[in-house]
Amino acid sequence: MLLDHVKFEVRGILDAFSTVAPKTSVTTSRRILIVKMDAIGDYVLFRNFLSVIRREVPADTCIDLVGNYIWRDLAEELDAQFIEKFVWVDKRRFSTQPLYRLTKLREIGQLHYEMVLHPTYSRDIVAEAIVKAARSNTKIGSNGHVQNLLPWQKKRYDKSYSKLISFVEEDQFEFLNYARFFEVVIGANPRISKPTIELTTGPIKGNQTYKPYAILFVGASEPSRRWNVSGFAQVAGHLSSQYALSILLCGGQGEREIADGIILRNKSGFLVNLAGRTTLSELTRLISEARLVVSNETGAVHISAALETPVVCISNGSHFMRFHPYPKELFRQYAVVYPYEMTDLIRRGGSQISSQFRYGSDLDINSVDAQSVILSIDRLLA
Repeated sequence: MLLDHVKFEVRGILDAFSTVAPKTSVTTSRRILIVKMDAIGDYVLFRNFLSVIRREVPADTCIDLVGNYIWRDLAEELDAQFIEKFVWVDKRRFSTQPLYRLTKLREIGQLHYEMVLHPTYSRDIVAEAIVKAARSNTKIGSNGHVQNLLPWQKKRYDKSYSKLISFVEEDQFEFLNYARFFEVVIGANPRISKPTIELTTGPIKGNQTYKPYAILFVGASEPSRRWNVSGFAQVAGHLSSQYALSILLCGGQGEREIADGIILRNKSGFLVNLAGRTTLSELTRLISEARLVVSNETGAVHISAALETPVVCISNGSHFMRFHPYPKELFRQYAVVYPYEMTDLIRRGGSQISSQFRYGSDLDINSVDAQSVILSIDRLLA
């Protein structure tokens, strides 16, 4: 605990250097800054509200966005029409390289903003440092919770804001949290009914070779959220034999070995290892033309839902209600498969489910059996 306090104070001292504004920092236009440092799925659930802010502010107001660089290529393709300036931040480098951190904070601190918006419910120390460094008298954020911040850290960072928005229902789907946040900000219903992605350019070259195809997204940010090779292999075999689908295995560079293992377990069918070989924008295009996506609980699920591509999500239950299952009014061609223990709790209607799995889960995702996933697939493709 003492070491955490020391690190916090040292970083605060170093960050203070970024607030010394250079002589070139005069703002000649009206500007709003949005801070969004979350993962890909969070971006997909949030991004449609950029059009709301653009619609509600005067035409001569510039909107800047500080974002997580992992969704840079997709955001610059989909949302450049709303954003004057993107500032991309590598969270790992920001947390471990003082010079990189200072450079980014100085860049952000060069301009004065009429308003800073930080709509993230699960606030973290990277985004909080950015909000603190931004120059504005009006900073609006989510009251949130302390999953990613220690209570004393949250108390300190809360002082950066002129207004914190609280939510009546803590256990509601994340898209609805964003809707509530922007409703308070603009003082009216934002009129965004569900997450959507509308691609403006054609499919990536070569995907005609694969059609018709299903995508198995085998990656996940944490091992506890990553289903096993054997399970995915059985699903791949079923999709190949019963539906005559090619199988595209997708994920990050670190999942290439997992994808290879799935291919080795399938002696028939057409399987292609694309893990680490697509940009996020290319993956989105592939998903848009897939017959079905089967994925760990990652951003691929939310991309699929936004594109209205049928999707089966495999989850250990972590962040139940906030990121899964999808409310029917948002997307219907969706199924989620949990470990038996959680399925049984849901069936019995236990009132403690949402609080028990709100911020995490100790359940083993590998206790999800392949036949349960296959059953969900057959229901969606019937």
